[in-house]
Amino acid sequence: MERRIPDKTILPIKMEYIFLILGLVFGVLFVFTNPPFQTNDEDRHFYAAYSISEGQFNPVNKDSLSGTPLPKNLVAITQSYQGLPFFQGAKISKEKVNESLSLPLNSSDTTFYPNPQLIGNPLPYLPHVIGMEIGKIIDSNPIWLMRFGRLGGLIAFLLLIFFAIRITPVFKSVFFLYALTPMVLYQGSSITYDTLSMGTSFLLIALALYYALAKEEITYKDLLIFAIISLVHRFAKDGYILIPFMIFLIPPRKIGSKEKLGIFYGTFIIYYIILYKLPSWTWGSYITGLHLLNPPGGIKDFVYGSATDFGRLLQTPFLHIKNIFYSFLYQRQDWIGGIIGRFGYSYTLLPEFFLIIHGLVLLTVAFLDSNKDMVMKLYQKLLMFIIGFGTIGIIIIGFYLSSPIGASNIFGLQGRYFIPAIPVVLLVLYNSVFRFRFWKRWGSLLLSLYVIVSLTYTLIFMSDYFYAP
Repeated sequence: MERRIPDKTILPIKMEYIFLILGLVFGVLFVFTNPPFQTNDEDRHFYAAYSISEGQFNPVNKDSLSGTPLPKNLVAITQSYQGLPFFQGAKISKEKVNESLSLPLNSSDTTFYPNPQLIGNPLPYLPHVIGMEIGKIIDSNPIWLMRFGRLGGLIAFLLLIFFAIRITPVFKSVFFLYALTPMVLYQGSSITYDTLSMGTSFLLIALALYYALAKEEITYKDLLIFAIISLVHRFAKDGYILIPFMIFLIPPRKIGSKEKLGIFYGTFIIYYIILYKLPSWTWGSYITGLHLLNPPGGIKDFVYGSATDFGRLLQTPFLHIKNIFYSFLYQRQDWIGGIIGRFGYSYTLLPEFFLIIHGLVLLTVAFLDSNKDMVMKLYQKLLMFIIGFGTIGIIIIGFYLSSPIGASNIFGLQGRYFIPAIPVVLLVLYNSVFRFRFWKRWGSLLLSLYVIVSLTYTLIFMSDYFYAP
């Protein structure tokens, strides 16, 4: 019988610890390099997180509007960074940032502000709120509060991905690389509900792979852990309702008898229905009961309408399929670029050569990360294909349905919305046929060097683009 020699990596550090080190170093650099309030909707998320940190969990009615009291200096500083035309060559001067840093919060001098983000569930802001609370002790200047909020989100994001890499029996290098992709780390180090959404998505995928490929017997404790993380994931952000179906990667034999299988599938379906409805039954019902005046949720970048005309869409399905296809052709660079690197309100893409190289590296690593001892069945690959591309499809269709009536193009869709689905899509490339000893030995070192180079380049690019010399 042939004796298998274990593959030893050239780096003696486990991949999750390399991730934590690199993620912390570059994540902190992203926190300070990314200009104030320049991540998409970060101003609104910042207002919401600050209000929650002050104990204000929902808007209140005042002067025919709904909103919350916010410090005047906080609003003034935040708004001073909005609408900067970077695409026309505008830059942020370091003097402007230093001037903003010299202004006090003056928390008692407030103005009523109609924040559209606060009607959302407060749970995804918890890491940022904790960071802000620490910031208030050290320096309550609005810029510093934003930075501490970003740091709180970054730490939560890094810990969730750390455990995802640690838990998953396969694709550790793919989790490592994609979580340290510029766009993903950029979102993870910003004030946004994407932080918790992305982190819990990675963790759910990792747990499902562990249960399906490594754990011999599934216990009720395992299912309870998956259910709790699914609950947090559901409350973090809408649009990713298929991710919990990763639980069906588990082979039936690991569940047990037919009776146990029946209980398992029946319980999951009931729980999934409850999970899907729970945000509207709880927080949504609470917000509706406040009877808000001109609710801030009504403030839109453009007027939505097609969702109210769904019957018309069904009458001409091929027309709308064509519209979606042409929307992809027209916006494909923005959508694909948003998966890898598209920054700020200026929607600034990393250079095309970087997007191509990084995309090819992701695909290559997904193929090289093989394990002959852990074989995925065809039905498991098919399930991942459906979940991954199905999630992307749901997001695309959802935005199409909420575009203005009569629009032939999709409004408001950004590639960053696809991030939680990308690891599942890449899993379709997983192979258990080939064994790459070279990659087993050198992969962690090569990936670490690549991540260092790619993130360093990204930081230089951001600094040059956003800041005046």
